[in-house]
Amino acid sequence: MQKYLAAISLMALLTWWYWPQQQSNQASLAHTPEPQSAAIADTAESAPNVDDWRLPQPLLTEFNRLNEKARQQDPMAQYQLGRNLYFCYYSADNDVAHQQKLDELRQTGDSSASFANNYDRYSYCRGISRADKNRFADLLMQAAVAGHPEAAAEIGTVSAKLYLQATGQDKLERDAYVAARQAYLKHQQTLLENAAQTGHVNAIKLLLRDAMGQRMGEDSTAKALAYLQVLRHLEPEFADRYQWQEQRLLSTASADDISRAEQTALTLLKNATPHPPR
Repeated sequence: MQKYLAAISLMALLTWWYWPQQQSNQASLAHTPEPQSAAIADTAESAPNVDDWRLPQPLLTEFNRLNEKARQQDPMAQYQLGRNLYFCYYSADNDVAHQQKLDELRQTGDSSASFANNYDRYSYCRGISRADKNRFADLLMQAAVAGHPEAAAEIGTVSAKLYLQATGQDKLERDAYVAARQAYLKHQQTLLENAAQTGHVNAIKLLLRDAMGQRMGEDSTAKALAYLQVLRHLEPEFADRYQWQEQRLLSTASADDISRAEQTALTLLKNATPHPPR
């Protein structure tokens, strides 16, 4: 009974937070003037945009410019170059290797979409060296450490195996490799938690992945409940899906798990902004 009372309390508190927040957001939007074009031009390079990582032309044409800015420790340039190199990581390194890949796709009867995607990726990445492609992990990590939330969320998608391979740590002795792997996973989780504090939806989803996989130790259940509550409000179009997962966890959660989930969820929601349905 104590467990269910705590659950009801959590939902009531979140509803209390979300309803006035939603009204406030709507009122704010209704009275927000459109930005001036000059202001947009002044901040275009510094404002992160999830849709702006890919360039309108092949990467090689802008590589030197981005590379120089990244060397100057510009987090946005580090993120954009790292994200582009991540996209290019699996592209062929030369024309011969690319043609061999296309021949393989023809022989295996792969879909036309796979063929087109492979061709597009190689065309965009052509001329980028393997050594530069391997830099994607370091660049994304540098941007994430500097506080770039998109970079942190992108690092969250990079497996420990791939990260160690790209950073040249895959040839370490077994004990050193295991230590490096654990250190990376711990750092990855910390960066995602930092991004989650800004209300970054993808970072919260990746943290939910780890919590549901019991990769957060004894805090796994409490944190999973918290992330589900937050996502249910940030993505109302998927509320039923998140609520279903939440109910499954509540059936085994302790009263302490629910209480800690309540505090974590309310803290995250202070900086979060619900986005409109897609």
